[in-house]
Amino acid sequence: MRYVSFVEHLQLEFSGNLMPQAMVLGDVDNDQDNELVAGNVNGQLMVFKGADTTPWRMASGLGMTSCAAVGDVCNTGKNVIMTLSAEGWCHVFSVSPNEKQEAAVAQAKGGPEEMTPVYQQLLAANGQAIVIADIDKDGKNEIVIGYTDRVVRAYSWVESTSATTGQDVLSGKFVLLQTWELVGQVGSIVVTTGVDGQTELLASQPGCTYTTLLMKDTGKGEGGDKEKDEEEEEEEERQQASGETVIFHPLVSSRARNPDVSTEIIGNLATDDAGDCPGRGLYAMCTLDGTLMLGQGEEIVWSLQVDHHLFSLTKLDVTMDGKDEIVACGWDGQTYIMDHLRNMVRFQFDQPVNAFCAGLYAVTPGKNVPCLVYATFHNNITLHFNTTLPCLLPTTLTDVLADKERVTQLLQKLNLQGEGEVYIKS
Repeated sequence: MRYVSFVEHLQLEFSGNLMPQAMVLGDVDNDQDNELVAGNVNGQLMVFKGADTTPWRMASGLGMTSCAAVGDVCNTGKNVIMTLSAEGWCHVFSVSPNEKQEAAVAQAKGGPEEMTPVYQQLLAANGQAIVIADIDKDGKNEIVIGYTDRVVRAYSWVESTSATTGQDVLSGKFVLLQTWELVGQVGSIVVTTGVDGQTELLASQPGCTYTTLLMKDTGKGEGGDKEKDEEEEEEEERQQASGETVIFHPLVSSRARNPDVSTEIIGNLATDDAGDCPGRGLYAMCTLDGTLMLGQGEEIVWSLQVDHHLFSLTKLDVTMDGKDEIVACGWDGQTYIMDHLRNMVRFQFDQPVNAFCAGLYAVTPGKNVPCLVYATFHNNITLHFNTTLPCLLPTTLTDVLADKERVTQLLQKLNLQGEGEVYIKS
């Protein structure tokens, strides 16, 4: 396994400690450029934009922020920032593109522009994982929250008919849609596409296992009228008759080194496979004791063990080939990047890590680039950008030059075509 280095980085000013799920990348002001959102345990929320190392926007008094997300929570066609505190308070922030100039003026005067939530509501306490997605196929997004008491709750936004929605306030509320009670502690939640092409809601469980969370009304929404084969219809009828809404997938639990170790999961891994979606249904999991696994449906594609405590798992197209690589990070900063064929490289961040995320970030306007983001215990966030690699497999100079058109043309002029490899080596 080879090591790689990423040199370009920003050192962002950030104070306080973060929960692992309280840092996220997303387009918060709907200008097609991604920003970084981070909330600390002291109730402060900071938004970083572009190459500026100081916060662009800021909010305070939010409680102990346990998780954050960016998405179209209220189904208005615009992204908002949503934070959830350990006390159960949900805060929603809306940032408009026309506020950029005002925020820049505020920064020039000595501080970031203060954000005020457009909506807040008290939900259940002790949430630790959140996802925004359409889970019931009705064309509208819901929020799904995993809690420390092994419960998962889904909420939908219901617009109020008695008031109007403006930029400074949202009229409506989050209504409980469904509750699931799980056997083990929830690590992370993901909405993915299964092998059959249907949307699935998955929650990771201890010991490198996961559960599928089903909606009570499986026929709801646009996908409800889709034709199903006889086996699928019988399975749905059985689940509806028994009232079963949680399906446990043991997978490698019998081989797990520690069946109680916490687990993270990601889904919807992009592939470039042609045909009838042969790569559909891929998901990956990692555990705190160093297990990494790629699965597809009920099958394990591959599984391996590493010597580091992996607490965060995400995906990123590092090779820029249209396929997502799997990125796992340990508490000591050791970062593993691997593809679907188990080719792997390592990047060593030089400090212990408090929180980690990966995705696209716009260092310069109009250009989102791959990045790795590390929150440390020393009041700063390090954002490594342009984290791209030509490939994950080791390559030689001969292989690289052979793919260069200019080199090929020069060899032809020297009448060395066919023998170029020998001359390149010499």
